[in-house]
Amino acid sequence: MSEAESRSTMGRSILIMNSQSTSRMKVYFIFLISIVTGVKGDCRNPPRLPYAELTTPSQSGDTFTTDQKVLYSCRPGYIRTGTTPNSLTCLADSTWSSPATPFCELRKCPVPEEISNGRAGFDTITFGSTVTYKCDEGYKFISKVTTRECQPDGTWSGVPPVCEVQVCVPPSPVVDGSYSPVKDEYEYSNSVLYSCNSGLSLIGNSSIFCKADATWSAAAPECRDVKCLDPNVENSERESGFTGPYRLNSAITFKCKSGFVMDGSASIKCDENSAWSPLPPTCKVGCAAPIVQNADISLGLADVYILNSNVTFACHKDFVISGSATVMCSGNGQWTPSLPKCQLGCAAPIVQNADISVGLADVYILNSNVTFACRKNFVMTGSATVMCSGNGQWAPLLPICQISCPVPHVQNAEVLHPGPYLSSSTVTIKCAENFTLSGSSKITCNVDGQWAPALPQCLNGETDGGSQEPDNEDGGNHVGAIVGGIIGALVLIAIIVGIIYYKKRQGSVSPSNSNYKSGDTPDGKSTSHQKPVDQAPMNQIQSQNQQEIPC
Repeated sequence: MSEAESRSTMGRSILIMNSQSTSRMKVYFIFLISIVTGVKGDCRNPPRLPYAELTTPSQSGDTFTTDQKVLYSCRPGYIRTGTTPNSLTCLADSTWSSPATPFCELRKCPVPEEISNGRAGFDTITFGSTVTYKCDEGYKFISKVTTRECQPDGTWSGVPPVCEVQVCVPPSPVVDGSYSPVKDEYEYSNSVLYSCNSGLSLIGNSSIFCKADATWSAAAPECRDVKCLDPNVENSERESGFTGPYRLNSAITFKCKSGFVMDGSASIKCDENSAWSPLPPTCKVGCAAPIVQNADISLGLADVYILNSNVTFACHKDFVISGSATVMCSGNGQWTPSLPKCQLGCAAPIVQNADISVGLADVYILNSNVTFACRKNFVMTGSATVMCSGNGQWAPLLPICQISCPVPHVQNAEVLHPGPYLSSSTVTIKCAENFTLSGSSKITCNVDGQWAPALPQCLNGETDGGSQEPDNEDGGNHVGAIVGGIIGALVLIAIIVGIIYYKKRQGSVSPSNSNYKSGDTPDGKSTSHQKPVDQAPMNQIQSQNQQEIPC
């Protein structure tokens, strides 16, 4: 064999050996996986049940095949119930089956028996339950164990406890007295009755009894010689307890004479200390408690009303007082003045800016009528007459008096709104034909009863200085001023025209005609009168001006 063939044969042998080794490894690997994961359908340890224990032998790590069963038995205190099998089955998914219902249930004990002078208390009577006993009031347990438990075999542990009655020792003796019955011991609720020797009074409880805790209900009483003195209450009379002797609990009732009032309790009783309780009363000069129907005492309320006491009354709602609200206790035991009366009525009606014209009174009883009248410059809204109704209210409602303004009188004009003219109301003034309005056509009534702005004027529409009378005093002054101004202007024009006329006249006179001779002077010269001629007309014009322009 050549060297090349030898190498080829060796290579094929190695390849075959490697292939066989790989196949074995695969088999081993699959075997290991099957060991670790387990075969499908196998179950491990069966579950533990609270009411049953496993009876099929099993050890930790054991495996169970599909459909293999394990058996259980009921634990102590449990018993089989129903038809549910007491076994579990290994399922194909490697889990154990679960019973539809538990196949074991708690064992029951019989109902606990009752005990004498006691009672049993429990919630359930199954295995593990407890019953607790209690004694009735006045009884106690003899044994220390007062409970029983339901055992696994369905019986109660121990025996029922016993309750016996509580016992009191004999009560304490009493000096100068005794009790009965006398015994060596007294059971719960037994009682004894005490009594004192003749002439003595028993202080305390005459009867005591044995309580549930084996003690007596009260201490033993005492026997005393109790006597109270005969009380002296001046200005009084006795209604009971007229004569003594006054022993324990003897009572007396007093009544004050007329004109006197009692301070203290009317009835007193002789107590265990030979004293009167409460203290005897006193009768003082005073008055009986005042009572007024439908009223309460608002001031001076007291238990006793002695001389000069004052009391003030206040009537209930919807009632009015008739008479003096305050009265005083006088020396004769009477209230002065006489007690008032409270009658159904109304409070005094008050209307601002108004007076009662009819029906004014001190008290307004039911069905009283009152009529109001508003004061000057005020106007009434509502009914002037109202009546006191049964609910203490005036009906209809009280009226209202509001401020008003007087009728606005403007000559030669008409007011477009009728009255009354209350505060804040506005009216319009319209002048008559051929008259012109001077001022505002709308005026408003102010809260002070005055018109604002001031009333207007209606003036004659013609301006030729005619004889039309002014509408009012202010209008007359205005027209007079106008006429006076016109006359003054005319006079001034006349003066100017006169001066011009005079100057023109002087310029038209020749020199020969302007001088005249009045005679020769001593020196033979003539005298010229031109200047006096010039002055005379001017003086006349001035005189005329003074007469034509009066002040």
